[in-house]
Amino acid sequence: MLDDTQSDVRSAAMADEGQSPMVLLAYYWSLVRKYYWIVLVTSILSVTAGYFWTKQQPKLYRTSSKIIFHNKDNALGKQIDRVDLMDPGGTWQFEQFWNTQKEVLGSRWFAERVVKRLGMLEGDKFVPTTSGGSPLSEEKRLKMAVSRIRGMMTVDLQRDSRVAMVTATSDDPEFAKEVADAVAEAYVDYTKEVQSGGLTQIINWFDKYLGDKRDELNATQTELHKFKRDNNILSESYEDKRNLTAANIEAVNHQMNEVYSQLAAAAALEAQLVEMQKKGATPEDAARFAGSDVLVRLIQSQRELERQLAELQTVFGPKHESVRGIQEQLQLVDAAIDKEVKLALSEVRNRVAFLNRQMDTHKKRLDDLREEAFELGDLGLKYSQIKDRAESLQELYKTVLDRSKQLDINSMYDADSIRMLEDAEVPASPFSPNLPSNLGVALVFGLVLGGGIIFLIAALDNTVKTEDDITRVTGTPLLGTLPEVDLPGLGVEGASLDIITELAPKSSFAEGIKTLRTNLMFMSGDKPARMLLVTSPGPGEGKTLISTNMAIAMAQSGLRTLIVDVDLRRPRVHKALQLENASGVSDVVAKSAKLDDVIQKTMVENLFALPAGHIPPNPTELLHTQAFAKLLAELGEQFDRVIVDSPPIGAVADALILSRSVDGVLLVLKYGATQREMFKRSIMQLDAIGAPLMGCVLNDVKRNAAGYGYSYYYYRSHYEEHPEQKPGSKNRLAS
Repeated sequence: MLDDTQSDVRSAAMADEGQSPMVLLAYYWSLVRKYYWIVLVTSILSVTAGYFWTKQQPKLYRTSSKIIFHNKDNALGKQIDRVDLMDPGGTWQFEQFWNTQKEVLGSRWFAERVVKRLGMLEGDKFVPTTSGGSPLSEEKRLKMAVSRIRGMMTVDLQRDSRVAMVTATSDDPEFAKEVADAVAEAYVDYTKEVQSGGLTQIINWFDKYLGDKRDELNATQTELHKFKRDNNILSESYEDKRNLTAANIEAVNHQMNEVYSQLAAAAALEAQLVEMQKKGATPEDAARFAGSDVLVRLIQSQRELERQLAELQTVFGPKHESVRGIQEQLQLVDAAIDKEVKLALSEVRNRVAFLNRQMDTHKKRLDDLREEAFELGDLGLKYSQIKDRAESLQELYKTVLDRSKQLDINSMYDADSIRMLEDAEVPASPFSPNLPSNLGVALVFGLVLGGGIIFLIAALDNTVKTEDDITRVTGTPLLGTLPEVDLPGLGVEGASLDIITELAPKSSFAEGIKTLRTNLMFMSGDKPARMLLVTSPGPGEGKTLISTNMAIAMAQSGLRTLIVDVDLRRPRVHKALQLENASGVSDVVAKSAKLDDVIQKTMVENLFALPAGHIPPNPTELLHTQAFAKLLAELGEQFDRVIVDSPPIGAVADALILSRSVDGVLLVLKYGATQREMFKRSIMQLDAIGAPLMGCVLNDVKRNAAGYGYSYYYYRSHYEEHPEQKPGSKNRLAS
């Protein structure tokens, strides 16, 4: 059942999470209201310290001069471009330009120019000449002056403009004006020097560069002429010579092809003739293959002589003189044919040899032409390089010459692109120290410091003050919050708080007790907790106060109620209810007195009390006895409600023992007094033994505590509006 209750509480906490910031804010506001004097003291001390500190500070004066940057204006026309070292042109260019110039203005070198312009090293008005009796060197004095100037001046560009403001700060108003003007004038002079001097330097560089390029162009042109002369390409162009060589190569190739064809035919003829000789071909075949007319005629003569010889041999016989004459002619013809065959073969061979020699000649000629072509290629590469270099130099020389002419014209024109817009004025009053501003800062510092101290006090406070402090430890609910009681305000000054519910039933405390009574009734449902144990983590947290007032509230509701004081070490219920403590719980348990004899009737109707009685030597052991258990059982039968006031849990184990014998346990916490660790330890002890913890009560809540002040002021205003209902201590005590 305890786990279910814890779960419900966590769910409710999550549902109310949106209110946490407001509760926290109210809590911190209550802290401020409680410790406002800390904020007041820290603020007063801080403002006082700020006032005296401001009065001790030296007076500083500040003044400013202005510089304007104009757009570049070309008065020379579109054909001639302006040549500027500094170009405050477009937005992006100007921003880049300004960043560069800002570095110049903040440099040590520029500060030296300002120092010299102001004459700060003349005399000892601005920079001392000695230090510790020893003279200072010029370099040391210059460093001191530069450091002073750089510490005095600032330069800022005005928003969305081309105006720069030079600001100087000094304890001397006149010197502040001089510095502001000197910085602006020195910068304007610097820009003019850079513009004119830089342009002259560029012109000189262009002139030197132009002369160098002129000499280089002349040397290249001379080299090109010598190259053409050495390679015989003066009368005709290199291209013509290269084309002629290509044509010669083509002609030689053609001739070689023709010779090669003839050589192939002659070689084939020679081979065929040789082959025919080997195979014994007839002279007629050789003559026909060789194409020799002489050999053909000789063969015809041979055939005719052979015919004549055959006829004569037939007529005259072989030894006839005419036959022998024909035979001799035939022999001469055969010899001539043989000779002619050899001669034809020799002519073919000679032709082959001739064609081979001719082929070799053409090959040599072709190789020479190819070599000449290769040489022309290398020559052409070098020629092209020299020629291209000469043409490039010619073009570059022309471009530089044109630009040099423009620079000469620019040097005669002075464009005032940066100038002084406004001189500085002598400041009439110091800007620092600013007493109102410093006092405001001091006040804010004091408020923050005081707030920090308050929040530090709150952070170091580990006592229970809010419902969150309770729900973080236990799942049981906070059943009620009881405010601190203002007895003089209720008209019951001098009365006992333990019976305030009876004396002032309309008070906020009494209403809180009644709310607690109602919450307990609703928690129990159909089975109310008849016996309720009231305890606390530590002493002095108001458990007896809650016990007695809870008993009074229950009695006022018509229930027969008994309050039992089981604090057998430091009993206090009898004092709260103005009763005797001659005998009580300890006496009944020890059987030295009867229960009916020790129960006392109180001033409140339906309310009875059972004091603690004599203090026994062993209170804890007494609670373990069967007699004590029997006593509680009898009390539960005799009364509708029994309120048991026990010792604190953190002091002794009595409350833990009693918690096992009651229907419910009510844990009383004191606002700003109960330690969180002690509260947590008490919950753990009760959970460990399974005690029926019904919830907690936060007692003595301060009037200005966050979230708790409404009921107090509500009931206080009620008594102010109805003074006749305001209880009087005498009448109430008398009743």
